This record gives sequence, C-alpha cells and structure tokens, in this order.
Amino acid sequence: MTIPSAIAIFWILIAIGLFGLVRLRLARRALDQDWAPLARFGHALQRILQSHGHDDDALGTLRELAPRMRAQMVAFVRRRPGATSADPFGEIDIMARGLAAGASPAEAEAGRVALDALQGQVLAYESFLQAEMKVLGRATPHPGHWLASGARGLVLLPLGLALGGNVEQRARRRDLEVDPRMLAVASAVLALLALALVVAIAALATEWLGSLQG
Repeated sequence: MTIPSAIAIFWILIAIGLFGLVRLRLARRALDQDWAPLARFGHALQRILQSHGHDDDALGTLRELAPRMRAQMVAFVRRRPGATSADPFGEIDIMARGLAAGASPAEAEAGRVALDALQGQVLAYESFLQAEMKVLGRATPHPGHWLASGARGLVLLPLGLALGGNVEQRARRRDLEVDPRMLAVASAVLALLALALVVAIAALATEWLGSLQG
C-alpha cells in the first residue's frame, strides 16, 4: 500500500470526524429548538392547574403546541417501557373540563386521568432532553465522539436524516441513532477504516525497513 493510500485513509477519517463535530453542534441546536416549545407547554400546563382549567390563554397555548409536542415525542414515547398508543395531547379539553369547579364526578375523573398521562409524558420527555444535553456536552470536546457521530451520519445519509430536518425527522433520527443495528454498522465502518490505516502504516514501515536493510 502506497503513501498516498495511507494519507487518503487518514484524511477520510479526519473528514468523518469533522462531519461528526458538525452533527454534534447541529444536534445541540436542534435540542434547543425542541426545548423551547416544551418549556412553553409546561408553563401553560402549570397555569391551567393554577386556574383550575379557567385560563383560556393557557388552554389556547396547549392546543396550539399539542401537534408539535406529539411530533417531537413520537419516537421517544415508542421507546418508553409500557408505552401505549394513547395520545394524551388529544385529551387537553377533557383535562380542562375535569379541572373546572363545576365538573361532574365522571368529568373530574376523566380529567385527572388525562392530566396524569399528560404530565407523565411531558416530565419524562423533559428528563430525556436534559439527558441528551448532558451527553452532547460531554461528547462535543472529544474527537473520538466526533468520529462516532460522523460514522452514524454516514449510515443515515441515504435516509436523508444525517443533518437538519423538521421536528418529525429529528425525532426519527434520535430513534435511529440508538438502534443497535445502526450502531453496529457505524462501528463496522470505523473499524474497517482504522484497520485499513493500520495495514497501510504497517506496509509502509515494512518497505522502509526493507530499504534500510537493502
């Protein structure tokens, strides 16, 4: 294997690492974009509780953000233990009626169930995003994590999910990036490139030693 081959492999690894660094920075920006509506939703939910369902502005905010929250959480909810197909974001009005002072016992019970489901999902998703922020904060300074992120990005390129995307695509990307099969393929890509680089360096060293002996 020639010197140009070894240099080419080295630069390929550098390019993958830089690609991974870009992906990590964009992922942090995407987390910020997903956190902002979640914070608004949580604040509006708190106002609904404090007003016993009578804060119309807060109720309007919950209705406005419900589709966004549903889209953000679709992949996250699917991974949660004991996840069901129930959609607590479709029961915001049921929750508000149940919180009202004049609610019947049946409405109050339905509202309590809807509130518990909504709060549980929102709080769990909030914890998930906070954990993601911590992981990205630890990963960004380390070149090894850049390479891993870059390799995952290469695997996601054919799906159009390596970079950017709307809220649904970001949710799908997060789901795929923890899939064991995808991680195995990304690890194999890095392992093959590293092996090729080691073989190239070993071949060059052998040639150099042979020239000295000759």
